Amino acid sequence: MKRTIMVFSGAGLLIPLMLIVGLRIELYFSPDRIPRSLLLGRYLWPSSFWLLATNLPGDKSGSGDIVIWVLSILANIVLYALIGVLFGSLRNLMLRNA
Repeated sequence: MKRTIMVFSGAGLLIPLMLIVGLRIELYFSPDRIPRSLLLGRYLWPSSFWLLATNLPGDKSGSGDIVIWVLSILANIVLYALIGVLFGSLRNLMLRNA
């Protein structure tokens, strides 16, 4: 079960990073179109709505933005880990009954 939780937690980290990189690449090559990674991000990175709090008018340093980005990614890792706990528990339960 530990392995399952670690795999899900790793996915919770890698998915936001891949979406960020994909967004940057899409915006570089076609800045006029809506990036597809934004559309996928709503489902694969549920805590991305926290990013709405970035670029606050009073924050000139951007340090608040970095904290919000990190917290959003950490929340996604925790969310995926919880899904991993549920998945691992169900798998163990099914294997016991088989």
